[in-house]
Amino acid sequence: MTTSESHEFGTGRRGDPLEALRVTSDFFHAFQMDHDRSRLRTAGHDAARAGVVILSDGTWRQRFQADPDIVGRAITLGNEKHTVIGVAHPKFQLDARVDVWVPLRIAEGPRTTATTYNFVGRLKAGVTPAQAEADLRQVLLQLKSTYPNLWNQYESVRVVDTRSM
Repeated sequence: MTTSESHEFGTGRRGDPLEALRVTSDFFHAFQMDHDRSRLRTAGHDAARAGVVILSDGTWRQRFQADPDIVGRAITLGNEKHTVIGVAHPKFQLDARVDVWVPLRIAEGPRTTATTYNFVGRLKAGVTPAQAEADLRQVLLQLKSTYPNLWNQYESVRVVDTRSM
């Protein structure tokens, strides 16, 4: 299971904003996405670290002129330096607006009530959508217990088959 949160960062280079999605280290694994131009196969461990970024294929091509040596380079997002640890597969089109993926750090704070978290997972063979939804309800209860200020009474879970969308 993985979770994500959307934010906008300035690039520091041209000043144009980049749409960033904050994700957990297993985000790309959940979608079975790897690419030979990156270290996404091993990026799960790296993606949990602060200061790393994975570029979308479009961003890599448009903003970085498809630089084959981009992995390992530092780029500026907002006021922070991030090391590029990979470039997503060109077919990875979960959300065309996303330019980069950076690590999700869940922390309660004054603005956390305006944050939306989405959970994504693959249905294990033999598990029904109803069973998965029941499991997700338990996960939500655990998260509410761990981070009580992040959630409100309207939080819910539902299982959606994204292949039919």
